[in-house]
Amino acid sequence: MANLDTNRAAFVQQEYRYVIRTNPTVKARNDSARPITVVGNLDEATANALAGKYLAENVSPRVFDVIIQGVTFLDSFVGTVPTFILNAPRYQTDGRVYKVVGFTTDFEANTTTLQVRG
Repeated sequence: MANLDTNRAAFVQQEYRYVIRTNPTVKARNDSARPITVVGNLDEATANALAGKYLAENVSPRVFDVIIQGVTFLDSFVGTVPTFILNAPRYQTDGRVYKVVGFTTDFEANTTTLQVRG
């Protein structure tokens, strides 16, 4: 029989459990910045690590709408979220990886508008 981790047992028995990470400079820069909620079944250490990672990624996010030829289906998201490196020197995007956070497909025009963030 495995040893019982009492801290973990207390954590998973809580009806609602969560980890919060804040950065006051984000709210100071953008008062309308919204909280990001990620629902999952994580242990406390993983939740802390993930919260820290998300906070670091959201200190200075940039969002772009990019129109590409062809249609995108949900099958494109199987396995992982697609990422892109935008080459737009005017917007100083070179070398940054942007994740797709949303998309709309125009079947008549055979185009997809990707909303990328990074």
